[in-house]
Amino acid sequence: MRKPAFLCHPPERVFPFLETGMAEAEFFRKLRQAQLDRLRELRLALHRAAVHDIEEIESLVRSRYDRATADEISPFDSYRYILFGQVLLLRDATGRLAACVYEAGYDHPDRPSYLFRLIVRADMESLGLGTLLNRLSLALAYERGARSRNALVSLDNPRSLYVHLNKVGSYFTDLLEVQLPGLANHLVSSRPITIETVAGNLIDDQKSDAMLETGAGTTGLKLVHTQDISMLRELMRHQGYRVVAVARKSISVDGAMLILMPTHPVPAC
Repeated sequence: MRKPAFLCHPPERVFPFLETGMAEAEFFRKLRQAQLDRLRELRLALHRAAVHDIEEIESLVRSRYDRATADEISPFDSYRYILFGQVLLLRDATGRLAACVYEAGYDHPDRPSYLFRLIVRADMESLGLGTLLNRLSLALAYERGARSRNALVSLDNPRSLYVHLNKVGSYFTDLLEVQLPGLANHLVSSRPITIETVAGNLIDDQKSDAMLETGAGTTGLKLVHTQDISMLRELMRHQGYRVVAVARKSISVDGAMLILMPTHPVPAC
């Protein structure tokens, strides 16, 4: 699904290596290389986690989540995904853990990629590591044979929503309200891993912020606060809307304004 063109960057502005008619395999190879080049510029080392990294990963988890949430995250999850998925770690020049991302794939016919637990150390947030790791994991998933990407993000984590929606091109299609600890009020994303969905759905923050100031007007889009669960439920479950962006200026400890579009096409401005 394409997001409204009047909210998005031209693909070539974000990915200068993108060429007309480029094969998808070539695009994802260059996407991977671009992220690795950026890591070298930042003097960050990338490696796959091993079991002996679990204790350090758990320390990073506890530094970024409140105690109740962190207590719900079992070290056994790390153990399983280190053995049967892939856990990517970034370390700074001193060897200290800077960020991590978990990904798992399953032997279904479409070989989906499941991405979760994208965590960046607080003092490293301004470097764009969440976007970098997300794009890198997309490229690696494609090379491994995955052709779809699934993700689950809490409505209480607007910064993660911002990375997924504005920086990586995801869109969220369902609201998860399962009454289990840590699972209520999450947004669910499932999309193809293609050039179109990765390069063509990146939100221009200035344009999305302008919507926050002027309102959706006649665009056919809706603005909804992350904590307005009843309105999100109505739009997503009953009216067929999808969450496509975050208004960046609204991101705060109190949540953010989400931009939703209907499943039928929105005319370009």
